[in-house]
Amino acid sequence: MNRKKILDFITVTLFIGILLSFLLYVGIGVLFNHNSSNGTLQPPEDDNGSQALFNSVFYRDNSILSQVRFCDYRIFRHSSYTNILVGRHDWIFRTVTEDESYDYLLDHVGGNAFTEEELQTIAQRIAERRETYAAEGITYVLMVIPNSGTVHPEYLPGFLGAQSENARLPALTAYLAQNGETAWVNPADAMRRDAAREVLYNNTEDSINAYGAFSLYTALLPHLSSVPGVTDEVLKYEDIQFSVRMTEGKSVARAAGLQEVLKNRTVSLTSDITDDYTVTQKNGLTITNRKNSRSDTAPVWFEFSEDWDRILMTPFLSNAFDSVIYKTGITRDPLSYDGTGERPAAVVQILHESQLQTLLD
Repeated sequence: MNRKKILDFITVTLFIGILLSFLLYVGIGVLFNHNSSNGTLQPPEDDNGSQALFNSVFYRDNSILSQVRFCDYRIFRHSSYTNILVGRHDWIFRTVTEDESYDYLLDHVGGNAFTEEELQTIAQRIAERRETYAAEGITYVLMVIPNSGTVHPEYLPGFLGAQSENARLPALTAYLAQNGETAWVNPADAMRRDAAREVLYNNTEDSINAYGAFSLYTALLPHLSSVPGVTDEVLKYEDIQFSVRMTEGKSVARAAGLQEVLKNRTVSLTSDITDDYTVTQKNGLTITNRKNSRSDTAPVWFEFSEDWDRILMTPFLSNAFDSVIYKTGITRDPLSYDGTGERPAAVVQILHESQLQTLLD
């Protein structure tokens, strides 16, 4: 009998707890006007007397707002902000890019596939660029950094699952392979293998961490093995030191007002491999030269669509080649590598899966 009473008490307590949580959730929505554009709670316009005192304490107390968001996230696994998707194990995702030009979810399930005509156009443009550079004796490579959900589908909500084969990146990769395109590099499969060992992306932003940068470096290097000035000593995972620490949530967490609730697992490079090359700036470009290397070796020209990727990959790439020139921004006009007065041995362009549409521009 005593055991039955205890079980009944636990059942009733859990029911009351769930009911109160639901009422709290609904009550917050009724009491507060949530402004998703700036991440603040706005007090009612009728602001006088005791109401003014309540407003001054509640609405402007960041610790209270943080607790409200904490309850919304922890209890309901939900964010009241639009275009934010709560994943598993403290991961959070955008459903569309900030400018709403790309829909992550729609592409992931294959609902926004390239048409046959679009695939042909992209393939033709890549081939033309490769041939233009080849005529000048320059190797051309175009690499795509996959979305975090493409490499780590295990952190997406369960209803999404693995990426559809009709999604833009795998479909384009298959099309280019069928047409014998050699300039294209899709590191998704290699990164998934590496992801079995380490998490390669930030959990509160669709961006790589230092592990991810190293994974991209190892996937890219075989495609540049014949470039003059490439090293014979490829960096190995076992020889590099990384540090992991929990920091304030990054851009997606900030967009959801959860930067203080949802911590980012930040991975940084701690090895001293940056001591093996020099860094100079010229005409807005970053130039690195490996120490004790030949000074007459033609540089490798890297263009990144995002500066964050350039920063993280610089230590690895600068150890791979005698001379490297880095530029943020993708050049559409082939051979427009002015600013250094040097013809490169190779041109490598690196953009994101969410930016594949730009290949049609």
